[in-house]
Amino acid sequence: MSVDLTRNRPLALPRASADPVPDLPRLERTLSDAQAADQLALAQWPANHHIDVCSLAGGTGRTTMAGLIAVTLAALPYAHLHRPVVLKELEAAPLSHAHERWGAENDQLINVGRRGGNVRLTERPMHPAELHPMIVCDAPAGLLATERVTRANSADSVVLTVRPDRVSLAKTAEALLWLQDDRGVARQRITVVINDAAGRHDRNSKPAATALGIRCWSVHRLAAHPALGPGRVLPSQHVPGPIHKAVVRICLDVYRSIQPAVVTAAPGEEDRNA
Repeated sequence: MSVDLTRNRPLALPRASADPVPDLPRLERTLSDAQAADQLALAQWPANHHIDVCSLAGGTGRTTMAGLIAVTLAALPYAHLHRPVVLKELEAAPLSHAHERWGAENDQLINVGRRGGNVRLTERPMHPAELHPMIVCDAPAGLLATERVTRANSADSVVLTVRPDRVSLAKTAEALLWLQDDRGVARQRITVVINDAAGRHDRNSKPAATALGIRCWSVHRLAAHPALGPGRVLPSQHVPGPIHKAVVRICLDVYRSIQPAVVTAAPGEEDRNA
C-alpha cells in the first residue's frame, strides 16, 4: 500500500482499466486536490514539453488560460528547485502581448507563491539546450492557425479554449473532426476548456459539450471570476481558489495524456467491484 508520507495517510487511487482512456469523472472524485497537485510534480514532466493553448476564434480566454497554466505549474510543490516555467507567444501580435496581461516586462521572472517557482515571460525563441520543465505557448487564434500549430509540433499537448454556447461547441466538434480525420491530429493530444467567462450558456449547450467529449482527451469548464475579467492584470501570487483547482485538474489531464499514470486499486475496491 502506498502512503503519502507528507500527510501520513494512504494514497487511494482508482483501479487500473484495460481502456487506455481513464475514467476521468471517477478519477477526479477519488483524488484529493493535494494528491492531484502532487502527481503534477515538475520532475515527472518531460523536459521542454510544450503546451500549446489554442482557440478557433478570438475572445475565448486563450491568453488567460495560458497564463493560468504556467502559474499553476510554477506553484507546484518543489517547483522552486527547477528552472522557470516559460510562458511565451508563438506569434507576437501588437494587441496581444501576454506580458501586458501580467503587469510585467518582457523576459521578466514572475515569482509564484511564497515558496513557489518562477514563470519567465519571453518572446524570444527557446534554444534547444535550455532545459525548462515546461513551455506554455499562447498560439494565434483561428482554425487554420490551430491546424498549423498542431501539425508542426506533433509532440506538443494542445489545450483548446472555447465559448460555452451551443453553436461554438458544435463548431468546435466539427473542427476536431477535421483535425483528426483530415489532418491526423491525435485525439489524446487535445484537452478542451469551456470558458464560462467568454459567453453565455443556452438551452442545448450541455448536450453539445457532452458530444464534444468523444473528440478530445477530456473536457473541462472554467468558471467565470471577477479577477479574470478583460483588461485586468492577472493574478500570479493569489489565483482564486476555485480557478486554481480547475486549472490543476486541467494540467493533470494534460500530464496523463502524454504519460498515462499506472494506477492501483484502492484498499477493498476489488471486493466492492467483484
